[in-house]
Amino acid sequence: SSCCTRRGTPSTLSMGGCARPTPLGVSQSQAAAGGLSTETVLNYAAYNIHSPPPEFAERAAKLRPTVARVEQGEVLYLPFGWWHQVQAVPSPEHGLCASAASFFEPFFVRLQPKSFAKPGPLVPNPRYRQLCKRLGLDSDEEEDDSVDAK
Repeated sequence: SSCCTRRGTPSTLSMGGCARPTPLGVSQSQAAAGGLSTETVLNYAAYNIHSPPPEFAERAAKLRPTVARVEQGEVLYLPFGWWHQVQAVPSPEHGLCASAASFFEPFFVRLQPKSFAKPGPLVPNPRYRQLCKRLGLDSDEEEDDSVDAK
């Protein structure tokens, strides 16, 4: 996904790609002013990493977060599977922060009901099934690359 800022400064705290499953997290899309929402989004942190609940304190202490400040007109790209927390910082001049997010259909996805507590296995995205078939990528059989001698 990517994010571009029109006014203000969204700060994205990125924890990097992780191969291990992590608890489900929160998204700012339904957040009230000054707080985090309870909407479940798989690539957001499961808690406020600056003030983790006791059950996550040990794990949170091992994180090496990176802060990325996205200024007006800039774009931030987050790779698939990177857990992050977004905090919007209103501009002093206008008193607001507006940003837009854009998502693409990744080639690999995790398909499972939203009620599952842990992410499922990575599988090829069904949206690309027809494309893979047209390209001959839908078979597990290996082709014989040898050339007949004449």
